[in-house]
Amino acid sequence: MDQIIQGAKRVYMELGPGHSESSYHKAFNAELNACEFKTTCERNLVVTYTDSNNNKHFLNSERIDIFVHANKSKNIGNIVLELKAIKNIGINETIQVNKYLKQLKKDDIQFDMGVVINFPSSSIDKDVEIKIIE
Repeated sequence: MDQIIQGAKRVYMELGPGHSESSYHKAFNAELNACEFKTTCERNLVVTYTDSNNNKHFLNSERIDIFVHANKSKNIGNIVLELKAIKNIGINETIQVNKYLKQLKKDDIQFDMGVVINFPSSSIDKDVEIKIIE
């Protein structure tokens, strides 16, 4: 996990504040790949509902920003990364990652944690903000 956090900090140090989430996303994924992490960008997550008769219903599809695949040599399991370029991480960002984790668990997809990574939009003095959700 330390290498992922250091990668986020490196991206923010290089780009600085004020860029779009998309720019940080592309740069951070490139950094993760340079560090030999296998990733899937914009991974589809099918949201379903199982009714009281045990019938499964498709509701919609959401997208995980970056899904980092398990890597035994780096001693990590699957990690869900949600990237932001906002002033601060709030409750809505935490809820968003929690719903992804809940759906992954429901689909029997193993993961270690979810992480919200915020590249602050307004201050060069502020560091990357990290919130780990297990």
